[in-house]
Amino acid sequence: MRKADRWYASINLQCDDNVPAPMPYGHPIGVDVGLSKFLATSDSEIEELN
Repeated sequence: MRKADRWYASINLQCDDNVPAPMPYGHPIGVDVGLSKFLATSDSEIEELN
């Protein structure tokens, strides 16, 4: 495909292999990055701005 003065190529492949889904492990947490605090996790850990 040519757009403007450059050429672009797109290659798509299809195969019939089954890829297993990864098994979850550990303890998941959420992280919120903010303006008044550096970050806060869903485990109630808060990191202050320095």
